[in-house]
Amino acid sequence: MRRAVALGHDVMNVLKIACVNPVWHYKINVGLLQVGDPADLIVVKNLQDFTV
Repeated sequence: MRRAVALGHDVMNVLKIACVNPVWHYKINVGLLQVGDPADLIVVKNLQDFTV
């Protein structure tokens, strides 16, 4: 994700491609934060370096 953002791609599109699309594609029951779901997340310092 760091490299894609550095190349000028929109950070929200990069996050969707890396986080949401695999959940939909593989039909896994995590990562969408819908009502009643447990939180499944990480915290990063900023959306350029993605340092956890």
